[in-house]
Amino acid sequence: KPYELVGILKAGESYTLIEEAAPDGYAYAEEINFTVSKDGSIDRVIMEDKPTHISISKTDITTDQELPGAHITIKDKNGNVVDEWTSTDKPHEIVGKLVAGESYTMTEVGAPGGYGYAEDITFTVSKDGSIDTVVMEDKPTHVTISKVDLTTSAELPGAQLTIKDKDGNVVEEWTSTDKPHEIVGKLIAGETYSPTEVTAANGYRVAES
Repeated sequence: KPYELVGILKAGESYTLIEEAAPDGYAYAEEINFTVSKDGSIDRVIMEDKPTHISISKTDITTDQELPGAHITIKDKNGNVVDEWTSTDKPHEIVGKLVAGESYTMTEVGAPGGYGYAEDITFTVSKDGSIDTVVMEDKPTHVTISKVDLTTSAELPGAQLTIKDKDGNVVEEWTSTDKPHEIVGKLIAGETYSPTEVTAANGYRVAES
């Protein structure tokens, strides 16, 4: 219900209404100046609070496009999870949930296939009701494979190689050249793989996996 002040304020005097603590999930309203009527009529003062609003983007660092498939959590200062979701092709909106002026930590607990894990991001919710935008970027996984001569350490062309995952499935195959082989945005962060030499270059023996 509205708060009533009867017989307390002085007619013709000006006062300032200030919100010193906002309800959880709401931003702080601006101060309101008002003057008490001299004719005894009821003065109505309305102070409005906006819900807090956080827009969180999970993007590919190379394209700045939204990156689906990342599992993300938001934790408060006490380490409690207050929100979690899997990213899509649109930003994630958190409205009327986080506390104005409080700091939170965004953590990527599961990266999309072919991408590394981003570092945690700490952000503070605005008190003025503006939309806070938080962007977390993922880099593609990047593995460099060199096939070299043991005695000279020079790149060795002509060897046929494969990469197998933990289940023995071939996920990459190529013939070595005079430059290292680059695998970008394909292998899964945190997973273990085995490079295998199928056929050695002329004059060389097959290396161990």
